[in-house]
Amino acid sequence: MEPGTPDNVDMTDGKAVFELAKEHHERGEFEAAMRYYLMSADLGHPNAFNNIGYMYSAGEGVEQSDSIAMEWYEKAMEHGSAAGAYNIGQNYSHNKGVPYDFEKAVEYFRIAADMGYAPAQYKMARAYQHEVGVEKSYEEAIRWHRLAAEQGLIDSQKALGFLLESDVFVRKDSDEAFKWYMEAAKQDDADSQFNVAHMYSVGEGVEQSYEKAVEWFLRSADNGSTGAVFRLACAYRDGTGVEQSNDIALELFLKAGDLGHEKAWKELAHIYSEGIGVEPDEEEAAKWMERYKEWEEYNELYPI
Repeated sequence: MEPGTPDNVDMTDGKAVFELAKEHHERGEFEAAMRYYLMSADLGHPNAFNNIGYMYSAGEGVEQSDSIAMEWYEKAMEHGSAAGAYNIGQNYSHNKGVPYDFEKAVEYFRIAADMGYAPAQYKMARAYQHEVGVEKSYEEAIRWHRLAAEQGLIDSQKALGFLLESDVFVRKDSDEAFKWYMEAAKQDDADSQFNVAHMYSVGEGVEQSYEKAVEWFLRSADNGSTGAVFRLACAYRDGTGVEQSNDIALELFLKAGDLGHEKAWKELAHIYSEGIGVEPDEEEAAKWMERYKEWEEYNELYPI
């Protein structure tokens, strides 16, 4: 037995040794992690090869080398590691240790995706969605996104919501769009929480409820969404889903404005110009309108 090895670890069990290596890796004990990953690889554990590759890619405890990382990823794939195949695809798509080759990247992403690896399924969906290495197909994009979304991958859940909410890409399905936004929202994704709130506010894919819209805008705002802060301000301004309050609306518009929300700047200019809940202040109104006009002019010059 290796000196310092826990007595309860079976050093002939590749999975047990792999888990021991991961514990050291997560603690930043790279020398020990590499030692145990190598032992696990000798015992044939597929993901040990992959993690050795990752350590070379990141330069953790070893000299950084994308080419050596690729060698380990290839061994990982040969031993049945979906993560290994995925990382080979990543390297081809990011010019790491091999030249850019998006068709090869997709080839390896497909191998990993067919093995059920959710991040690779997401990459396949993106490839079909944006015609990278394959012919564009929104139907295929949605198929791969669904597979990844069903495994809980937030990016695919969000993407499904986006693709199905509009009739630009495929036949619109607001009910399913809401379902996937909600799945991502439950995982505290701020963008999806915003989209759930919006769909409640307009009654798209779900029964309209201003109260539930406010609830989800609050969650989204708590997770950093500036747009959600602006929508909450609008709710208090209009009294939709909450008791109307000019004071709270102003507080939230100011917060959104300070966070850079351009529509809040225009709203603040209007509030101070008309004296809505505050004393009229043309100087303050002009300040916010100037910021809005500068943004508007910039977007006219650089619309893309």
